[in-house]
Order: sequence, then C-alpha cells, then structure tokens
Amino acid sequence: MFSEVDLVLEAQTVHLWWISLDVSEENVQNLSSLLSESEKIKADRLKFPQHQRRYQAVHGILRLILARYLKLDPTQINFTHSDRGKPYLTDDCNPLNLQFNLSHSENMAIVGISRDRRIGVDLERMRPMENAEQLAERFFCASEYDLLTQAIPEQRDKLFFQLWTAKEAYLKATGEGISGGLNQVEIALNPLRFINFPNWYLQSFSPNPDDNQNYWAAIAVEGGGANVSVKSFAYF
Repeated sequence: MFSEVDLVLEAQTVHLWWISLDVSEENVQNLSSLLSESEKIKADRLKFPQHQRRYQAVHGILRLILARYLKLDPTQINFTHSDRGKPYLTDDCNPLNLQFNLSHSENMAIVGISRDRRIGVDLERMRPMENAEQLAERFFCASEYDLLTQAIPEQRDKLFFQLWTAKEAYLKATGEGISGGLNQVEIALNPLRFINFPNWYLQSFSPNPDDNQNYWAAIAVEGGGANVSVKSFAYF
C-alpha cells in the first residue's frame, strides 16, 4: 500500500505527483474499494474494461494522496463539483483549504495540489500530429500559430503539446474547461508565461524524463510564483 506517513504542504509550495497507472488487477480492486458509490457507478458506466480499471486506479490513488495531507481515511474524502464539473474537496473534510487537479493520459496521471490557490494540470501523451497546423489555426492565438508554423518540423509536435497543455491547465484551474476558449489563453515562450493572465504561474515539463513514452504536462497556479515539488507515487 501507499505509505501512511502524513504529508505537509507549505502555503507557497505546490506538490505535483506523477503516477503510473500500470497497476495489478489485485491492486485495482483494492483501490476501487476506496471509491464512493457515485464513483463506482461512473466507473461501471465506462464502455471499455481498460478505461474502467484506469478510472478506479487513478481515483483511488487520488484519495490515498489527499488523505495523507488531511490525516483522514481515504474513504472519508468527500468531493463536490462546480456547475461546469470541476471537482473540489468539501469543506467538512478540508480544513487546510487544499486545492487539487487531476489529469491522465493512457497509463500515466498527474495530480497537482496547492493550498488556498486555484490550480490546474494537464497531461498528454505526445504523438505525431499531422493536423497540428489546422488545430492551431482553429484553437490557438495568432502569435502561437506563427510560433508553430515557424518551428522546425522536428520540434513542431513538442511545441504543439507544450502550448496545448498550458492552455488546458489554465482553463482547468479556473473551472471553465475547453468551453472557456483555448484561443482566449495566450502563451509566450522564453520565458514561458501567460500573456493575458500575468498573475498566474505556468510551468511546462515532461513529468518523467526517463519515460520513453514521451508525455508532456503543464501546471497553472493562481497568484504568481510557486515552488513546485515533483513527487512520484509508489503503490506497493
């Protein structure tokens, strides 16, 4: 099982957990037992067994992680949702005012956790994007489209995912989601930042540089600078 040592999060620090979802069937069942009835129902409604297992694993792991900060049993964690579906901890189990956000792609997930500040994360498995320019023309700002089209071909896919994940991280932090408009969030490089939201901190990176599957992630945190501490989740 996950270590039961309590976790401490300072006000200006953000913890970013990267998580492998390559979990044994036995451990998936253990994690599923931590879920609420509504979470179990949602998992059962997923069409493919692989998607069900990933949902059970990542949401069980999320409970394990949050419980260590809050000094609670994982089953005591309660969630509520905004009108647009962003999950939050309920006040009765969250005296620290923890804010969190979750993203997963194929066999990997990330969880960002902060105190008192809105936070959003996004994770994507990088892959060849033959339609990157068409997507950028539709969803990116003009300056970002220019950056992409001017990039050398070998760097174009990475740049596309760097920009895409940064935009999604911000829109997830605010709770707007993609419906808030990807082209309403403008990203600059060198240094990487939000042009139209200067009071937000942005970091973009590969969560596990040794992973040859090429994932890319971004984290957006309200209130400017943040000390980001990257952690690995170990389930045993």
